[in-house]
Amino acid sequence: MEIRTATRDDRDAILRLSERSDSTPRIAETWDGNPIQAVLAFDDGKLIGMLPLEERTWETGWGNRLEVLWATGVHVDAAY
Repeated sequence: MEIRTATRDDRDAILRLSERSDSTPRIAETWDGNPIQAVLAFDDGKLIGMLPLEERTWETGWGNRLEVLWATGVHVDAAY
């Protein structure tokens, strides 16, 4: 098992896994158009899971802002 951050070269595999997922799917426009990072899981070189993280600004309500990574879903290949 290998766990690592996504690179640009992973994009198409990420979108294919997302397409098969029951969680919030990502399409090229949302993946490319939003500030998304991802942690990926591979087994024998095959992408089997991902945790997409979107950069967001969280406002506390007291005028404080925090830069955070928002987990937008968890995708695990159902065949795995």
